[in-house]
Amino acid sequence: MLGEGGPRSRAGRPIWVKAVLVLLLASTLIVLLYYQATLTNINQALKQSGRNGPVSLRNLPYPYQAALGLTLSPGPGLTQDQYLSSLRHLVASPAADEPGLGLEAGGGIFFYPPSEEWMAYFNPPGPEGDQARMSYNSLIRAGIIDVLESYGQDVRFTREMAAHALKALTDQGLTMTTWADRFKSPDNIDSLGGRGSHSNRMAYHLDLTVKAGFKYFWLGRESSIMGQDIILDGDAFLSLYDGREMLGSSLGTLLTFGRHLALALAWPAEDAVRNNSLLAPVKLRDGAMGYEYIRYQPFGADRSLRSVLSEKFLSRLLETGGRSIIDITLKPDQEAGDVFSQDDLDVLAHVAEENRRGKLLVTTATRLLDLTALERNLVWRTQTEADRVKIIIEQINDPLTGPREPRLEELAGMTFYVPDSSKAALYVNNRELKLKRNLIDFTGAESISLPWPYLEFPDLTDKGD
Repeated sequence: MLGEGGPRSRAGRPIWVKAVLVLLLASTLIVLLYYQATLTNINQALKQSGRNGPVSLRNLPYPYQAALGLTLSPGPGLTQDQYLSSLRHLVASPAADEPGLGLEAGGGIFFYPPSEEWMAYFNPPGPEGDQARMSYNSLIRAGIIDVLESYGQDVRFTREMAAHALKALTDQGLTMTTWADRFKSPDNIDSLGGRGSHSNRMAYHLDLTVKAGFKYFWLGRESSIMGQDIILDGDAFLSLYDGREMLGSSLGTLLTFGRHLALALAWPAEDAVRNNSLLAPVKLRDGAMGYEYIRYQPFGADRSLRSVLSEKFLSRLLETGGRSIIDITLKPDQEAGDVFSQDDLDVLAHVAEENRRGKLLVTTATRLLDLTALERNLVWRTQTEADRVKIIIEQINDPLTGPREPRLEELAGMTFYVPDSSKAALYVNNRELKLKRNLIDFTGAESISLPWPYLEFPDLTDKGD
């Protein structure tokens, strides 16, 4: 006769409980094995990319080890003078009349302000804002203002407003390629309830936006992993732990790992966050193709410079050879009126020092995205003649346009590791290019590269723009 509660094992535990425990353990083991296999595939693809015989494509321009795409975005209460001064402080050369840090930081902008206290392209409207717009035009043309952070927060947003904003750019011969879903606004493309990619809604604009040249889209997703396009292993997650903040950093580590585990199990193999990639092709809601890119944001931290660009983050980025894009919203101190605190200035000085030492490439989000897309899609081959190596660039397999010939300007900074830099040549369209021949870097290998022209802060006093 069976006892109360059904069959029991010799240990007195119901058999069904033991079966459930075995099932849970087996399921956990299968999930972890599958996750490990996923990480292996991601890492293997990262290691094997860009190799052809004795030549390999360096993932960043010589001599940099890691890269940071930095965007400064206007926040509430920030004046145009404060915004331009902040950009000038970062971008201008230390030898300029108004010396700066010499960093290629970028800026964000939008057209329609949420309220009068926000600076925007169309604020103030009419002739009163013409001088401000001339400054913005100069900075867009120079490649420094490079991110359109949505058209702006306006609950009445319509397709006609997008067309009006884009016409303001085309009238000046300006093109931008990088978009960010910044506000909780109808014009967002794919986050915070946006309707910009819904072809049957009044706020639909994506076809116009893509036609105008936009191809990189931040759709609201961020990563807490310190560096994208790095090897994913235990250190990628354990490095998030900070003994000075045991509880918070432990929670952040577990949540970051858990999120990535869920993505590895359920999301498509090409997803950017799943692969911890800086960018990945994405099919948007109306069928348009673009690149989705992700931004770095540490778990639980505020979005100030001193929190995001921590010494630990910068050290980890250099150690792993990663790249990250961050966005900093500039808000003036209510009392002092300063945009950067002393802690912020110290952080920026440290970043500038790593940049001057040739370790950390600091550039705009757009230039870093261009570099990354080029690395992913470049098709090239090698020919060996005696002891001379010829590198032949054939095309770019662009997932947005299909295969095409590369433009010379988009190859800027491209670097190849070669056995002997004095005996290497680079060809595009049967034309031999003028090279920089580099000595060994931190890897111990020689390389050749194309020049990386640095952005310059324009003269905003020029009335001829």
